[in-house]
Parts: sequence; C-alpha cells; structure tokens
Amino acid sequence: WRGEVTARRHDGVHVPLDVVVAPLGGERVALALRDISEQRQAEEGLRALVYRDPITGLPNRRLFEDRLAIALAQAHRYRHRLAVIFLDLDRFKQVNDTLGHAAGDALLKAVSDRLTESVRDGDTVARLAGDEFTLLLPGIHYAEDLAAISRKLVEALCQPFSVDGRDVRVTASGGISLYPEDGEEAEALLRSADTAMYRAKERGRDNFQLFSAAMAEKALERRALEESLRRALDREEMTLHYQPCLELATGRVVGMEALLRWRRPELGLLEPKDFIALADFTGVMLSVGPWVLETACRQARDWQRRGSRGLRIMINLST
Repeated sequence: WRGEVTARRHDGVHVPLDVVVAPLGGERVALALRDISEQRQAEEGLRALVYRDPITGLPNRRLFEDRLAIALAQAHRYRHRLAVIFLDLDRFKQVNDTLGHAAGDALLKAVSDRLTESVRDGDTVARLAGDEFTLLLPGIHYAEDLAAISRKLVEALCQPFSVDGRDVRVTASGGISLYPEDGEEAEALLRSADTAMYRAKERGRDNFQLFSAAMAEKALERRALEESLRRALDREEMTLHYQPCLELATGRVVGMEALLRWRRPELGLLEPKDFIALADFTGVMLSVGPWVLETACRQARDWQRRGSRGLRIMINLST
C-alpha cells in the first residue's frame, strides 16, 4: 500500500508523510516513510502563482472565474440570486505617475484589504488587472440589498489611505449585475457589470450603478460611436467652425473661438456635447488635439495675410 498521512513529529509539529507499506511474509511488514513538507510547500507556492494576484494576495481572474462558475451552478440549483460587481479605481494612474509604482502597489494592497473587510466571509474579492477589481456576492435575496452594499463599499474607500507616509485619497466607480436578471452565464454577468461601471464613470465617478437593459443598448451605441470616432480624423470628418469675438464698444471683431465639429456621414453635424467627452475618455483627443491646434493656427495665419492683423484665436484644450 502507498499513500499519504499526517504524523506528529517528536517536536509536536504535524507533517505530511509519503508512506509505503510492503509485506515481508507472515505478520511482518516493512514501512518506508518520507517527509514531503518541502514538496507540499512548493506545490502551495505554485498554486498561489496560478490562482493569486502577487501584489494583493487576492484571487486572480482565473480563480475568480472558477468560483463564479461554482456559485452560478449552486444559484441555478437552489434558485438563489447572486451579484457581480466590477469596480475600477478613479484616477489611479495619477498615483503611479506622481508617487511611483511602488506607492501604487501599496495603494492596491490597502484597497484590497478594505474591500475584503467590507464584504461577508462567503464573498470573493478578486483583482483582475491594473486597478480593476471584481466582487462575487452569492446568496443575494433582494436587489435592494445591493444599495446598502454599495454604500458600504463607497464609505470604505472614501477614507484616506496612508501610502509612504502620505495621505492618498481614491474613489471608485462600480457596476453591478444580478443573476439571473442580467445574465445566466459568467461572461454575460461580467459584461453587464462592466457596462454598468462605465455608466458610473459617466455619471461623475465615485458611485455604483445597477445594470439595466437601457445601459446595454446605450453601450452598443457608444461602442459604434467610439469606432467611428477613432477613424474620423483619417476620413477628414472633423472640421472647425469659428465664432467671432466682438469688442462691444466698437463692434470690431478682435478674435475667433475655434469650435470643433464632427460631420458624421450617417448622422450629419454633431455638436461637441455628443462626442467630446467620449474623445477624452477613450484617448482619441490625444490625436484630435494637435490637429485642432495646427488647423486653427493655419487659419489664423491665412486671415492675418489677408489683412486681419492682431486677430486672436481661442482654443479649448482638453486636460
């Protein structure tokens, strides 16, 4: 016979042993015992690398998805509800840029500790990547319970964190999806929670939003708009309009304000309110901004050559 047992050493410590028992004839047997403590520790270390986030010690995406699959099977069997929360730290990049990546890692660890303290023992807090966290909350009885949970998470994160002797404040935007209303499979629930999280960011950050069907429709429209926006410059769909600035005493034009417009083929001329925020959020403005500056300056130079000396151009810059 061969197997594994746990035995107590002479110093009282319990250790795992690999045991081989071989018959020698009659009532006699030979036992071979090997201490496999180091092997088990190495296996635990490898398991941690596979299933745990190295910075926070939280479950990683792989372990979270495993737990979500099990929780969904149980929820389906016993007709229970469960919630998935997709949480993203607001302006976390600023901490990395100003204090360094070591401080950013320390902040992530502190955030993970507070999140873990704010949920029940049976809940799961995981770090997916960067400043993105997910929470699995099985056994949710009423959708209204999520409002109290959201408030608790917001309150937990609103207190300052001590990082390298500095007080650092950080907020979070969160999206919540509910099984089975917002999806019956893991991918659908995560996608719904992600959509709700972006809605929270659009509403000013530092809040949590519950997923709705209207959000899904708006998310599809937003994705289509984003794809068109990324190609707008190459297609020469961006244009500048110029609004005169007058000196009231004389009625003389003393300057122009450059106003960005997007002439989208299928929708016509779009106002800034319809796309500027999206351009900022997606980073498209990083390429649009220089184009606006150069185009406006070329136009100003052209007017000056025609005799409009001293004409000023006002341009709104994205932060």
